[in-house]
Amino acid sequence: TAEEVDFSANGITADGLKAFDGVLQSNNVLKTLNLSGNAFGDEGAK
Repeated sequence: TAEEVDFSANGITADGLKAFDGVLQSNNVLKTLNLSGNAFGDEGAK
């Protein structure tokens, strides 16, 4: 199981980020998730 995941600069949009929602809510191992350099903006961060 990964404790650190780097998805930086992968073209992730607000819609793409929503796909992570269920996974992140049920993951109790992940400590670091790098999403820098993606285009999800304020809407995706909600």
